Amino acid sequence: MVVDYYPVLGENLAVDLANSWYVMDGEGFDFLGTPELVAGWWDEVRQMAAVQAMTALSGADHRRLVALRDAVRAILLSVLDGGRAGEDALAVVTACVTRSPVRRTLAAPGRSAPVVTVIPGEGAAGILGLLADACVQLFAGPEVPVIRRCEGPGCPMLFVRHHARRRHCHSSCAHRGRQARYYRRQLSVRHDEAR
Repeated sequence: MVVDYYPVLGENLAVDLANSWYVMDGEGFDFLGTPELVAGWWDEVRQMAAVQAMTALSGADHRRLVALRDAVRAILLSVLDGGRAGEDALAVVTACVTRSPVRRTLAAPGRSAPVVTVIPGEGAAGILGLLADACVQLFAGPEVPVIRRCEGPGCPMLFVRHHARRRHCHSSCAHRGRQARYYRRQLSVRHDEAR
């Protein structure tokens, strides 16, 4: 299957992973459904974040990746809904982190402020560890309270709201929202004129 668009915002790896399950018009689409889709999705992620190339996934690694995505998505949605994350979802993330721990180094290139470099483990386990670590870092950091669902018409995406007025995952959703409001106003005007 050829896909022209992958739902990658480039804001946070955990959120991008959760958004790889996409629902539009009541139909779900799994952007991690096949190894080819995983490769395309990861290439898109690599354009947004400095991460390593994806190694070929075995069937077991592919199932672990999908399970990790489902767990991260369940945790994010439970936080959004004000609930408690399920123990099973937490266990999946923890297992991926412990299977391939991520190292961090601190360097100060030139005269700039120190920079943290994330160094994942090797192979597919390293990728899974990196994604799981992104989830752990998201929940350990200040961004948890600002994770939101897109308010765009029919958009299922999650995003990190860095600005208090942001309500959409992407400018295209904001544009669709403006179009929908304009259309409703025009219908209301026409309806009032017809009376």
